[in-house]
Amino acid sequence: MKQNFFNRTQNHFLKTNALAIALLAAAGGISALTFATNFGDEEKNEVVIKFTEAPAAVQAALSKLTDASTVTKVIKETDEGITIYEIEFTKAGLKSSADISAAGDVMEIETTVATTTLPAAAMAALKKEYPNATLGDCSLVQKTYFEMDMIIDGKKREVKFDAAGNIEDESDKSDAGDKDGNDKKQ
Repeated sequence: MKQNFFNRTQNHFLKTNALAIALLAAAGGISALTFATNFGDEEKNEVVIKFTEAPAAVQAALSKLTDASTVTKVIKETDEGITIYEIEFTKAGLKSSADISAAGDVMEIETTVATTTLPAAAMAALKKEYPNATLGDCSLVQKTYFEMDMIIDGKKREVKFDAAGNIEDESDKSDAGDKDGNDKKQ
């Protein structure tokens, strides 16, 4: 009788564990599928549009950077309810792009540059850090953001954010150091 009870208990245990393992595997598969689906969401929120379909504020902002005839592509990107227009264009023969908010704020300008135009110190540092690297395309990126000093929960903070309202960074300013964490007292 004890043998029979033991076998039934063992079989029940094995079936329960098999069911638990199957459920975990299914949950893992669903999680992986969800991750893979969400991972591509950024691209799903990007739509190529005509420049004339961009808001007037975006068109006006670009007109301060270049002529509309140089536009090669306009991508309308919406992420977490914030819409940004990435406009690709050529200027002086160089590939460029500008990220402009729906309100017409220029958030970032990226321009392809020749490696020969890089500062000597920058090239030396790159060659030292990556001696066996093959150089590829190089871009000058000019990003517009704001810094605001705030007191949050009694602590001085410096908050960096862009024109679309994306908060980039929050650093503690309660120490006597500067933004780089260096002590100002020498």
